[in-house]
Amino acid sequence: MRHGHAVSKNSDDIVRPLSNIGRNESRKMARWLHTQSANIERVLVSPYLRTKQTLHIVQAYLTLPNDHEVLIELTPNGNCKIVSCYLWTLANQGVNQVLLISHLPLVAHLVQDLCSGEQAPIFNTSTITRVDLDVMNGNGKLCWTVAPSQLLRKLGEY
Repeated sequence: MRHGHAVSKNSDDIVRPLSNIGRNESRKMARWLHTQSANIERVLVSPYLRTKQTLHIVQAYLTLPNDHEVLIELTPNGNCKIVSCYLWTLANQGVNQVLLISHLPLVAHLVQDLCSGEQAPIFNTSTITRVDLDVMNGNGKLCWTVAPSQLLRKLGEY
């Protein structure tokens, strides 16, 4: 998941908060994700304020583990290869569902790294993408991508 829309870059990027639009987008996506019967076992989040605020909103709608991991590698220009290896390690340990909240361009690079040959989807703010990792054959599969704007068009107001 990419974080919700943030205020303008007139402040330090690390502490830029979500805008009202970003809070609403994140709320909408959390409500939608709740309808998908997600059983999230691990939560990984960037140390930036806007990702933590997005997580806080999502927690209001989903049952999530009490703890979450804050990873410096999930910053906008974090190390995609390290994150990818960590996700494969979790999958090999039997962790089936991970919620990862991060930034562009990292989320796009991560999908491309996990799903060989796939074009990364467009990650508007609060967009959620599902990637399934098949530990038996070592391939990732891009299953779907949903953005807040699609929910208005397809599913009515969330």
